[in-house]
Amino acid sequence: MSIIKKSVNHQWAAIESRDPYLYSNEFGRVTLEPVTAFMPVSLISIDKLTEIKDVLLTLEEAEQVALITENKRVSMCFSFSLKSNKSVCIVQYSSANRAAVCRVIFDGFNTSSGLSAQEQIKCMSSSYTSHEILSIK
Repeated sequence: MSIIKKSVNHQWAAIESRDPYLYSNEFGRVTLEPVTAFMPVSLISIDKLTEIKDVLLTLEEAEQVALITENKRVSMCFSFSLKSNKSVCIVQYSSANRAAVCRVIFDGFNTSSGLSAQEQIKCMSSSYTSHEILSIK
């Protein structure tokens, strides 16, 4: 587990480790394994890093990762140039501007109501009215 440090200006930083990162909550469990070194986010590109092509996810899978990790130092990166349904990679941040591309290993995903990840996210959004939430089901 990485250790989070706070500096005087309230920016956070974590140890940059190639060890797996484990996340677990009521939606399931997921392991993120860095496949690249931590680097400036501006350098993360499918055109520059061949490792990304091997760890791409569908949008539904990426949304499952978002629900499980609660986006805590984790983010999705989209490649709009790909013509495949697998066009999203997941990055683990060590600081606000450094991250590593990760392979995702799922160990179960579920919502209590059987909704898809996208439907669950919509239900959790405060911008939807109860009528809109009922129409999703």
